[in-house]
This record gives sequence, C-alpha cells and structure tokens, in this order.
Amino acid sequence: AVRASYLLNNKCFVVSEASKDYSYPKVLLPLIDYAKLVETCKLYLDDDKVRNKLNNSMFQQFKKYYMPEFLAAVL
Repeated sequence: AVRASYLLNNKCFVVSEASKDYSYPKVLLPLIDYAKLVETCKLYLDDDKVRNKLNNSMFQQFKKYYMPEFLAAVL
C-alpha cells in the first residue's frame, strides 16, 4: 500500500497483486492474482481509454484519503 500510495498521489496508473495487508478499499485500484499480473498489465496497456478512465477514477478516490490518519496508525 505504501508503494502504491506514492504512485496514486502522482496520478500514476497502478495494478497490484491481491494481498491481505492491503489497507485501501478494493475499489481503489485493480487487485489481481499474482499469476495474472503480466496479462492484466498488457490489457491495460493496450486500451488507453479504459486505462485513462480508471486512472482518473483512482486518483479522484485517493485524493479523499487524509494521510495523517493513515500515518498516525504507524507512528
């Protein structure tokens, strides 16, 4: 989640493997079985329209999270 947060904050498209330690809502970014990561990345790379729409949605959702609340839990 930490690695993804830097990317999301900078409006970068992110695909992640599913993890029990993921701390954001599952709707925020695509969570993929590890075995399907390459296949999924290729699908998004081949479809600019879908990727850009999802990227915009991820960025808008991520902006709503107040980072001091997340950081307070670890500090």
